[in-house]
Order: sequence, then structure tokens, then C-alpha cells
Amino acid sequence: MSECLRVLKPDGLLLFSVISLWGSAHARLDGVLLSTPISVNQKITSTGDISPTTFPDRKRNFMHMFRAHELEKWLKQKKLTIMDISASGCISLTWHEMLTEIRNDTDKWNELLRMELEVSANDGCLDMGTHLIAVARKSKRKA
Repeated sequence: MSECLRVLKPDGLLLFSVISLWGSAHARLDGVLLSTPISVNQKITSTGDISPTTFPDRKRNFMHMFRAHELEKWLKQKKLTIMDISASGCISLTWHEMLTEIRNDTDKWNELLRMELEVSANDGCLDMGTHLIAVARKSKRKA
């Protein structure tokens, strides 16, 4: 992210996504509660980090998962203006089999997309998609 900010021109737009802590827990609750020891899970959810420190038995795919308010705070600290922020897939996240059926009906599919677009941008739902998607503008240089 630091490199993106370094090369982004003043007044430029940055479009990106990060993994959502609570949305990922929502999507993978079986792995969170059935495959991960409770003490490890508590370290991960308190920090947002899957790292050798929080999950010593894991050997790869380390990451930081964000809460929406944490991402917003970070962007503001970097002097970026948040133009828009949204979650990804709040409503349909766990309905895999039903989505196949809905996908075959254009009207139902379009209605689901309309609903997803509305709810995913709702402040109360930002933490419920697997990713947070944001557009931020870099401040103009001072003259």
C-alpha cells in the first residue's frame, strides 16, 4: 500500500480491496470455530492478524484482516479522502446452492445484484462482506 501511495499522483484515485475480518469469519465460520483452537481464534480476532505470532501452526498465507473503522482511520491518517467504501457480497455470502438457481433467472439475478449494491454500501454492513472495497483520493500538493 505504501508503494501505491508513493506512485499515486496528487489528486489521483486509488481503488483497492482488503480482506474483512468479520466478513471472513462470517464466510468461513466452520473453519474459524471447528478447525482453529479458541485461543488462536481470540488472538486473530483481537488483532486482525494471521501471523506466526497469532497462529504458530500456520506456515503460509499470513495477512492482516481489517475492520471497516480501522481501514477508514488508516486512510485518513495517510491523508486520503474516502470517496466511497463498500463491502463485497453481504447478502449472498453463504447461499452457494441457491445462487445457482437464482443465476438462471435474469430478473431474480438482477434483483439480487441491486440488493447487494445497496446493502454492501450501508455503514452497518461494511464488516459483513469478505472484502472491503474502497476508492480514495490523494490530497493535492500544496503550492
